[in-house]
Amino acid sequence: MNAPERRLLDHYIAGLENHAIDDTERSLNKLEGIRGKYSQQLQLSMTSLRMQDGYDPSLIQGLGGDMPEAPPKDAQDEQRRRNQIEAFKQVFGREPVSAADWTTAAALDPHSYDPDFRGIGPRVEVVRIRPVPGQGLVRVSQWIEQRDVTSFPPWKRDLGNNRGPDVQFDPEDTKVTTYIDYENGIVVLRQNPSVEQTSTGGPGPVKVGTPKGNVTQLADGSVRIKYDAGNPFAPSITADPNGPFAGHTMTVNGDLVFTPGPGGVQVNGTRTDYPSLEVYQDLPNGSTRTVLIDPAQSGRSWGPALNLPGHHDVGPLGCKAFAPFDSGGWNPKYDVAAPLPPTEFGPATSPPSVPPLPTGGAIPA
Repeated sequence: MNAPERRLLDHYIAGLENHAIDDTERSLNKLEGIRGKYSQQLQLSMTSLRMQDGYDPSLIQGLGGDMPEAPPKDAQDEQRRRNQIEAFKQVFGREPVSAADWTTAAALDPHSYDPDFRGIGPRVEVVRIRPVPGQGLVRVSQWIEQRDVTSFPPWKRDLGNNRGPDVQFDPEDTKVTTYIDYENGIVVLRQNPSVEQTSTGGPGPVKVGTPKGNVTQLADGSVRIKYDAGNPFAPSITADPNGPFAGHTMTVNGDLVFTPGPGGVQVNGTRTDYPSLEVYQDLPNGSTRTVLIDPAQSGRSWGPALNLPGHHDVGPLGCKAFAPFDSGGWNPKYDVAAPLPPTEFGPATSPPSVPPLPTGGAIPA
């Protein structure tokens, strides 16, 4: 074997070694994530028992002798639980009780816990809707599967979520999250902080943007959600709908319709080709169904730069699902059908509400 062939072989072997190391790191990170989520859920459950029911594990241990000791209290988990309670009370005037309550409380929590976020919390916007009992809670996550990707503009690396689809995703482990709590009658739109990668590959500067959007609801409980969330590090011109990027803004945006039914919620509409999207529905009986997994068009590092401007239809109806929203209202001046009035997202301190159903006469479909 001559020298060039040896160098080529060495280069190939080094590539395989790096690939194996990357696979091992991803597997280890996934395993640690599962363990961390299990530990967190256990601690949160113990905290809930202590705070709501006065549970004291020492009483049981004193009776048994052979009972294993309960896990030690985790100060951050308890603080997170208290923050969730306060966030929920701010909107509903009571503490969370049901599983849907606690899940919504986690989404409403304006604090951050990931050390990469350096204490900068998410932006949380809400709209009250008319409840649809029996439809539970719909959780929508848009996340970046890679550990880090190239943003545009500027040409820098941003940290992703470094995971695949996860039915138990943490609301903090996403980029943009939407929760539709049909039991309590609320839609939550949440944008988590963005983290730039340093030259050494670690977490660097942190910023968070404010998501924009609105909500419209039909009489049958269907909810139409328009959303737009831009990278806070990108120049504002890239997110300006009236600027040079009009029609192709470099943001995570979409227009989705969630239609409840006997078999569960169906999703239709359109959204950007990036990032990946997952939709789950937590039903009141305790089960969870996967509604939709819609991967990003590109899983490569250049995904944000190349695919954010593009859009594609979602669901069997796609944009046809907009028709009843676009013609469900009425313009009395011209006596013609008109779009239903949308309700802009607002702060949790004073959440706006979709209009009530009209009384008397015909109720729009």
